[in-house]
Amino acid sequence: MKRILLFVHYNPVDELADHVLYTLEKLKPYFIKVVFISNSLLNKKQKEKLNVHTDIIIERENKGYDFGAWKDGISNIGWGNLFDYDSMILMNDTCFGPLYDMKDSFDKMEKT
Repeated sequence: MKRILLFVHYNPVDELADHVLYTLEKLKPYFIKVVFISNSLLNKKQKEKLNVHTDIIIERENKGYDFGAWKDGISNIGWGNLFDYDSMILMNDTCFGPLYDMKDSFDKMEKT
């Protein structure tokens, strides 16, 4: 199954929390492409950490909040290119975890 994850990040003081990296690390194996969209400024060190778990990093003004960021992420990959994927998950950094292995959950989604 070809899945894409669009993950939105925001931090008012331009920090990248450890839980964000943990989430991306644990979810990356289930996605053919991970797009990280930050509504904050990222420094070089933060981008280096993200590069391990993401395929595309987009920095943008916090305009339109999460929905504006997801729209910009889709625009970046191309609206027509969405048909290249079987599923897309929209997520933001207020999600914490995963707290358990996600394999069973993704297997169930694949069967439905």
